[in-house]
Order: sequence, then structure tokens, then C-alpha cells
Amino acid sequence: MSSERAPGGSAASDAEQGGESGLVYRRLQTHAEYAECVALQKAIWGEEFRDPVPATMLQVSQKVGGVLIGAFDAEGRLAGFVFGITGVRDGRPVHWSHMLGVRPDMRGLGVGRRLKQLQRERLLERGVEIVQWTFDPLVARNANLNLNRLGAVVSEYVQDMYGPSLGRASGQGFGTDRFIVTWPIADERVARLLAGHAAPETVPESMFARAPVVNTESGPAGEPRLVERPLPPEPVVRIEIPTDIDGIRDRSASEAAAWRANTRRAFLHYLAGNHRVVSFRQETSSSRCFYVLAVPGSLAGR
Repeated sequence: MSSERAPGGSAASDAEQGGESGLVYRRLQTHAEYAECVALQKAIWGEEFRDPVPATMLQVSQKVGGVLIGAFDAEGRLAGFVFGITGVRDGRPVHWSHMLGVRPDMRGLGVGRRLKQLQRERLLERGVEIVQWTFDPLVARNANLNLNRLGAVVSEYVQDMYGPSLGRASGQGFGTDRFIVTWPIADERVARLLAGHAAPETVPESMFARAPVVNTESGPAGEPRLVERPLPPEPVVRIEIPTDIDGIRDRSASEAAAWRANTRRAFLHYLAGNHRVVSFRQETSSSRCFYVLAVPGSLAGR
């Protein structure tokens, strides 16, 4: 196996143990590993996934500033990976983190978070301080990781960013709406989150409770029911998403599409004005998930 390092390689690109998970994190290096990464993309996003990054691109991108780090289990199998490319935007280097994937049986062990930490370390060594990527606003586990655990900030909502479908069988009518997030990896706030410090609560509990939920109402058993009604011009609002959109997609494509249309309407309306996403929270009592959107300055003194 080659010991060649990527340009700018250092301790962040060397193999390292992953603590209790028993994983080894390191740069992918061989043709077999690149091919395994392509196979893992389809295992994660489905055999119908039409846009896997090919092995050749995974390989050559590392020669011009790309980052590809894998997590390998005790048998040497790829358990997860992070991949991105570096370019220039507005005159400064920006890294686009294109994919973060973790094998289903390895989720919940902090693998994705550790991959992002290593990505950050390598990019800071190269003088890159801004990272961007997309995620589906309806996927609660990704919202929690990206906003609460990593400290990324929502920059934009894009309707059907990757076209009407990425090829998943249950994707009809669901679309590929995405948040674009910006991760300022040199910020002290990000460093503290990655060191395990809890994020300071942006929205006080009393304000969270008062903020109107604009897209759902509670059913007889406390379950969320989608509603279509005028969107109130409040300075602080909540937009609810499902706790498990993948489960909804598996059982009912029409229900998943209804969630997409409902939340899309709300996000586009508020983000087109002065509101910004300031928090993502899962209620302890009900497990229901909400984004909090606020007009800048509206949280001060409340």
C-alpha cells in the first residue's frame, strides 16, 4: 500500500485510531479503495443513485486540493468517508464538501463527526477557512449534526438543486431541495463545538415555546399534521420537519412529497425576506423537530 501523502499532507492525513469505535481514519490510496468508495455510495443512497463520484475522480481530485478521508473497520472495510474539492469563490479559497457518508450499521458512533473534524484539520493546514456543502432540510439527523454539532450556518435554500430526482425509486415528486450551509472552520465557536462543548442556546425556551409553528398543527395524539394557511409575519417562527423522513418515503411517496411541498413553501417565504435559520431543536417531550427562523435582532433582550 502506498504511503504517498496528498499535497499538504501531515498528521491529519496519517492513519489514526478512532477510539471506542475501533476504526482507523486515513486517506484512501488504492484503486480497490476508490472502487469500494463508489460501492459504498450506492449502498448508502441506493442502487438507483445516479450520481456517484467515480473512482477516477476520487483519485485525481486529491492531487489538486481535494480531500478524501475514509474510516476503516477492523476487517479493513470502508465504514464511512468524506469527500470534497477546493476552489476559489469571491477571491478566496473555499472547499466544497460534496459527500459525507456512513455505512448504516456504523451510524450513531460519531463517525461522521470525526470525519468532518479531520477534514477541517487538513483544510486549515492548507490555509482554507471556509467550507460549504448541502443537505436536505427534511433530514433531522443531518440538521442536528451540521447545525448543532459542527456549527455550520444555513446560507441559502435551493429548490431542486440536483434536479427532480437523484434516482431513488421513492423520489417521484420529492425533489432535491437543499440547504447550502457555510462552515467557518477557523472560528472559535466551531473549535469549541468540535471539542465537545455544548452550543449556547440561541433561542430561549420561553421564546421557542411562543414562536408560532407555521406549517403544522397537533393531531389528537400530539402527532404533527400538515396545514396550509397564511404564513404569519412574525419575527420568530418555527418550521416543523419529520423526525424520520426516510421512513415516510419508504411507506408513502405522496406523504413525503406533501412534507416537501409544505416546508418548501415556508422556507422560501421566510428566507426570501429577512428571516434566517438560527436554531434546530428536537423537543424532549414529544421528539418533534423544528427549525427556528428569526429576523436579525429579534432575539435580543427577550
